[in-house]
Amino acid sequence: MFGDNWKARIDSVLSGIGRDVKDMARQGWQFFERLETTEQLVLLGLVMIGLFYLLVGHFKGGNEEEKAGGRFMGIMFMTVAAAATLGWVASGYTT
Repeated sequence: MFGDNWKARIDSVLSGIGRDVKDMARQGWQFFERLETTEQLVLLGLVMIGLFYLLVGHFKGGNEEEKAGGRFMGIMFMTVAAAATLGWVASGYTT
């Protein structure tokens, strides 16, 4: 009985998470569709750069210090690129 209670709670939480993720994906897709073509291309380019960085970082060899330096520079680059892109996209929605 105690296990059934926890199973019901877990199932409830998982269904809520699934609903929330679907809602976030729907809202994200609606936001993406409202963007102009150049804004869509910039966001897609940022995603491609991020995926490329993750893949190169995963397969690149070297010692631990080189990997740490590369991760730091990659994170800094992605942070600046994301902030600049989001600022550029958001500037079109201000009055």
